[in-house]
Amino acid sequence: MLLAALLLMQGAATVPPPPSAPVCRRDERSGGVAFVIRGPDRECRRFRAPRSYEGAWIDEFEGSQFVEGARSYDEARRRMASDPTVYWLDIDAKSDIARAVPRRSGTAYHIRLIAREMLPEPQRSPFSLPGFGHMGMWHRSLLVDAVQSAEVIRAAPE
Repeated sequence: MLLAALLLMQGAATVPPPPSAPVCRRDERSGGVAFVIRGPDRECRRFRAPRSYEGAWIDEFEGSQFVEGARSYDEARRRMASDPTVYWLDIDAKSDIARAVPRRSGTAYHIRLIAREMLPEPQRSPFSLPGFGHMGMWHRSLLVDAVQSAEVIRAAPE
């Protein structure tokens, strides 16, 4: 009996603690203003199933516009944010985009990728921005899983 208890205690001592779940939403206040801090998108958001996308990606400072089906920079720029083919392109450490794309702010690419469309949050603070991306200005967002190909279609201005 004592031996069984010792073995149980030894086993319990070697079991790693469960991984901690990310904090996905935290309501904060600063200077009388309420805002929401969101956790990492990949772990905290809901998505549609991954699929292949092809189009133009304009990578800019405080901007990451992807336009499905666009073949040129000018075509991508002509589409309005409300157009259902326009997305904020979300990239995180697991996206592995640096391997395929030599990123430089202001550059546009014709890109093929595997990505998932983010679904809107079911619960928002009255002060949350309604959209995605920088300042919540985008109606839709894609999280990149893998880049299949990328070609520069407009180099960043010098």
